[in-house]
Amino acid sequence: TAHKMVLNILTTSAMIKTGKVMGNLMINVRPTNQKLRLRCIRIICELTGCDAQTAEQALDAHGDIRAAVKAIGQQ
Repeated sequence: TAHKMVLNILTTSAMIKTGKVMGNLMINVRPTNQKLRLRCIRIICELTGCDAQTAEQALDAHGDIRAAVKAIGQQ
C-alpha cells in the first residue's frame, strides 16, 4: 500500500509538471473512439462551462482538449 501511494504521488507530479493536467482533470486524452470522444467533450464542457455542441465543434476544429479550451476561452 505504501508503495502504491508513493507511485501515485510520483506519477501525479509528473503529469502536472508536463502540463497534462488542467485543474483536477487530465487533458491529455486522445479521442480515438466514441467513449473517449464523449469524455473529451465532457471535460471541455466542465472546464469552459459551454454546452456539449460547442465543445464538440471546438474538439472537431482543433483536435485536442487544450486547443479546444483555448479557442472557446477566446470567444
